Amino acid sequence: MALCRKCAGVKVCEFFKVTTHTSVDLAKLEWAQELARQERSATYAGTSRVLTLFEEHRDEKCTRPINGGRSQCGGGTVIRSLAPKGDQKSHFGRLFIGCENWQPREARHTFQRLDSYDPLEVLKVWGRLRCHVHPDILDSLGVSWNQIEGINLLKFHYIC
Repeated sequence: MALCRKCAGVKVCEFFKVTTHTSVDLAKLEWAQELARQERSATYAGTSRVLTLFEEHRDEKCTRPINGGRSQCGGGTVIRSLAPKGDQKSHFGRLFIGCENWQPREARHTFQRLDSYDPLEVLKVWGRLRCHVHPDILDSLGVSWNQIEGINLLKFHYIC
């Protein structure tokens, strides 16, 4: 005999597809399976977006004019971060795709904000050698870079 409970019909999860029901079979745990599917899908969607971004920009070269406009900068794309403003300690709104040749006070290099992307996914996909971000951002994300036998590893330290 399946263990069932009568549904009170008062709770609705905005993230699950709408289904009508009058009882919940606790033995099947469909809600847990649906939650797991949803989380896998959300994780893949975030990674997929960053992979697409990487594919679009990984071979891009900076078009900033140099030498009186006779040539272009030609620097490759990397992940950079803006300096915190005032007491800002957050990493939100600070990551961008920039030029590897950028120097302070230089303008018109490659610049594309990454406000709508998961910063952890950006760091994982672009890798240590192509990420030049402020240490406070890595700290706030609970991330440290480690070099082991020539392989770049991104270690996560979960902050509770």
